[in-house]
Amino acid sequence: MRKRLSPRLNHIARTGMSVTSGFVHFPQLPEHVLGINSPSMPLEMSGKVMEVMADYLSRGLP
Repeated sequence: MRKRLSPRLNHIARTGMSVTSGFVHFPQLPEHVLGINSPSMPLEMSGKVMEVMADYLSRGLP
C-alpha cells in the first residue's frame, strides 16, 4: 500500500495542490491473527471507528 500511496502524496506536494489527504490503517480481524502476536480489532469496533471518522469528516476539517 505504501508504494501506491506515497507517489500520490508526493505528487500533491510537488504540484502544490490544495488537497487534504490522509491514511487510516485498520488492524486485521482477531480470527486472522490467532496464535500470532499481532495487532487486531474486532469488525464491530472497526465499523464504529469508520462511523466516528465519517461523522468528523462530514463536519469539515479545522
